[in-house]
Amino acid sequence: MKWTGVDLQLTYQVDSSPVTALPSGFTDHYIPSGFSKNINDSSYNSMELYSIYENADLQPKGIYNVDCYIITNGSIETFDNEHTTYTTMKIGSIDDTLGTSSNFDGSTSYYLFWETDGIHYTVSGNLSLNEIVKIAEGIY
Repeated sequence: MKWTGVDLQLTYQVDSSPVTALPSGFTDHYIPSGFSKNINDSSYNSMELYSIYENADLQPKGIYNVDCYIITNGSIETFDNEHTTYTTMKIGSIDDTLGTSSNFDGSTSYYLFWETDGIHYTVSGNLSLNEIVKIAEGIY
């Protein structure tokens, strides 16, 4: 992790044989009630799962995304550091990083990310922290 004035930059180095594909059947298994996947902006292949979910009935509009990908040497992920506060938390036995930020409409967004078994995981959105954690726990 490298902290700058405006972002948090994660740069990965693979110390052993890299994972070559996401596990068979890998997906996000928990979707909160009322949310549906935006098929046009979501993708899945053997190297990455990227899904955007929306709930237009919530005010402000509910939105979250799931991004999981195979880590390769030099993989870089950046997160806002200028408007976000970061802490660490544990989900199961995994140490996660949690970013919390206030949106212009007064809502709160969370950015939960971690790495395990050669895969980088991010769940982010303007849902409650409880829902973000349930989504994270449902990725396998």
